[in-house]
Amino acid sequence: MISMLVEKEKVFFYSYMFMAVLALTFLNKLAVLLLPLFYIVTYIVSSNRNGYEKSVALFFTLMIFISPVWVYEGGYWLNWFVSIVLFGSFLIVMSQAPVIPEEKLIRILRFCIALMMVNGVVGVIQYGLYRYDDAFIGFYGRAGLQGHGLAIIYAVFSAFLMYDNPCFSRKVSVSVALFFLLCFLLCFYGSGLAYLTLSLCGVGAIKASLKQKIIIVLLVPLVIVLVGAISPKTLAYNLNIVFLFADSLSGYFEGFIFSDMPRRLVFILEYFNLAVNDFTFFIFGNGPGTLNSRTSFLLNGDYSSLSILPISIHPLAAEYVFPLWGTDILSQGYSDGSMNQPFSSFFALLGEYGAILTIAYFWVLWRAFMELKTKIPEEVRVFYLFFIGLLFMFENIIEYPEVLFSFVLIVQYHKSIDVNKAASES
Repeated sequence: MISMLVEKEKVFFYSYMFMAVLALTFLNKLAVLLLPLFYIVTYIVSSNRNGYEKSVALFFTLMIFISPVWVYEGGYWLNWFVSIVLFGSFLIVMSQAPVIPEEKLIRILRFCIALMMVNGVVGVIQYGLYRYDDAFIGFYGRAGLQGHGLAIIYAVFSAFLMYDNPCFSRKVSVSVALFFLLCFLLCFYGSGLAYLTLSLCGVGAIKASLKQKIIIVLLVPLVIVLVGAISPKTLAYNLNIVFLFADSLSGYFEGFIFSDMPRRLVFILEYFNLAVNDFTFFIFGNGPGTLNSRTSFLLNGDYSSLSILPISIHPLAAEYVFPLWGTDILSQGYSDGSMNQPFSSFFALLGEYGAILTIAYFWVLWRAFMELKTKIPEEVRVFYLFFIGLLFMFENIIEYPEVLFSFVLIVQYHKSIDVNKAASES
């Protein structure tokens, strides 16, 4: 029996190492569906349980009861399958008990951090040679969120390394964390910089000591000045977008519509119009993968596609979403900024799964995240709550398992600490 458990742990360990190579290199396209399916299979074959299975089961039970409404509206089976795999797998892995012992998770984390260090060195050289915004990419590639996804990975690892972690000594950890912060900046992710700034301010306001508050107060403007020094045009462009977003929103409530309103805001306003005029749409949604989710774009045959799957487009997405984002728009200069992207995991859940399932999804995630309350440094937990939460609101982050792989690993590591303690005490 013991030998079987050891062999299973070995399989899980090498599988996670393989998935790390897929998620953190140019092979990340392969991780889009392989990683979610891996999470689901791991959950099924693992004997480790932590009591959150009933919460996950409740979510999927509610989905089964609601699904006849989607069938009545039209059977977009392929969209449903891909979307449920992407959204459902994240719910499962966040609620799952660790399947690998603490010491092996540390080895995987060290490997991933070393991989990203090498990628960062290559990226710095690339930026030094070519000096344009998208030059820093390393060997990560340009699939999915491109530089934005890479920036998120560096931000997540930087927060992990900045505080107590078992991978390296304190001096090495802080040095690598600062290097990863530089890598984050060189990805020129304007919205991401705003999310990072707000997250640091959140940490400072809620959990930081006086010394940490002073460091944050000094760090935030320093980061903005550094971005301005590296690329003044990029900083000016992002500030203009922020002002345009604010002006467009205030103008909308005053009865004015700006022709250059950021398309992200256009979609959000369109969603509220649809929800107010269609109670069924608000409560039950349009059906998984049929509006503004990554799945919807993966299957539209234009912006991005899974070549092994046929095209599947819902009329509502064709009318309200795809005109806001596609290859014809991306071919125009300065039209692909973050504020022009009609993406949001929150609004994808609301628009596709409806209000009931969105509340249930948040409830399960919140319970799983609160399990870490006593297992992760408070500053890091608050940072992740703000940072991942903002990405959840304003990006289709949940459907990017290759980007969230680093976060999943860190969560699994912190869960494994108490598991090992309990095992040793028994």
